[in-house]
Amino acid sequence: MRHEKIKELLPLYIDNSLNKEEYTIIEKHLEECEECRAELAEYQENYNQLTNLKNIAPPEDLLLSIMNKINKKDKKENKQDSIVNRLKKYFFTPLRVPAGLVSAIAIIAVIALTFVLNNPGNNIDQQNYFNPSDSNGYGGIYRQSSPEIATQEIKMDKNLAAAPDNEISTEQRKIIKTARLNLEIDDIQVAHQYIVELSRQYNTYIADSREWTDANDRRFSWYQLRVPADNFNPTLEKLSSEDFASVSYQSISTNDVTEEYIDIDIRLENYLAQQKRYQQLLDKASTVEEILNIEKELNRVRIEIERLKGRMKYLDNQVDLSTIEVEFEEVKNLPTDWGIFKALQNALHRMTNSFYNMIASIGAALPYLLIGLLAYYLYKKKRQ
Repeated sequence: MRHEKIKELLPLYIDNSLNKEEYTIIEKHLEECEECRAELAEYQENYNQLTNLKNIAPPEDLLLSIMNKINKKDKKENKQDSIVNRLKKYFFTPLRVPAGLVSAIAIIAVIALTFVLNNPGNNIDQQNYFNPSDSNGYGGIYRQSSPEIATQEIKMDKNLAAAPDNEISTEQRKIIKTARLNLEIDDIQVAHQYIVELSRQYNTYIADSREWTDANDRRFSWYQLRVPADNFNPTLEKLSSEDFASVSYQSISTNDVTEEYIDIDIRLENYLAQQKRYQQLLDKASTVEEILNIEKELNRVRIEIERLKGRMKYLDNQVDLSTIEVEFEEVKNLPTDWGIFKALQNALHRMTNSFYNMIASIGAALPYLLIGLLAYYLYKKKRQ
């Protein structure tokens, strides 16, 4: 046993609280350790003094004094607890002012959020101005695909599939062309009429269109044109060379899908050959199990054939019809001196628009407001 541990056991040694084994170890240690013997003698002296003390009777009012102090402490704690409870009751139990304030903040937040969502980018008006069913004389240009593409057979030139990639001519390559133009124009209606005439002239069609107005009352229009590949360059030159509009941005990109097209064609030929072999095996099958297994594989092959044909049709459409996206921006010269009446008129106009948008936002947020009020009513009823 360690020296420090034995020193801790010395008080118990004096008090006869150790077992026989511990007594033996400590007595053996005391024979060898002078320091522990001195400390034991000190413990023994203190022990003797304590045991010789006379019993002293406590004062008669000691118990009463202690009980009075305990009662005072309980009263103080009860007082503090009552203050805390009153504060909690004041702020949380009624929930009249705080709950109303929270509800008002929530309603304002919902209205503001709805207003922002209903007015992205300060677009006052945005709609599709072109409908294939419109009887405006331009219905012919809104076809979704040209007759040539609709009746075209999906097949690959065998010479193209067999030729090495570096020997394929430019005319044989499958290239998807895309262009983007930003044009500045004085009158946006002129742009609409011009796009219609351009579609007739170059056998294009309008795939998508939008028109909107920004916060400064400038009007914009955007068109997505699908142009036959042979008319891509002439159409682009026509758009960028007109006197009525100036080009602020132009980009042209191409995507060569020849390799993908050849790969699809080869895989399609392989699946068609597999389909033919499975059909021959199906004709020769004699058991139900053989028929079911062959039909399962035949169905898988047919699904792959349809998928590859669909991909080839999509690539043919993208190659044969290039895409031109053109955006027109109406340029307005703002007057430098409006005058007081013009400024007031403009302020009134903007205030009217803001009031209209606020009413629309409140109407959009009304269902959420009703749900919030119903939830608050149920909550109050449950608390009562």
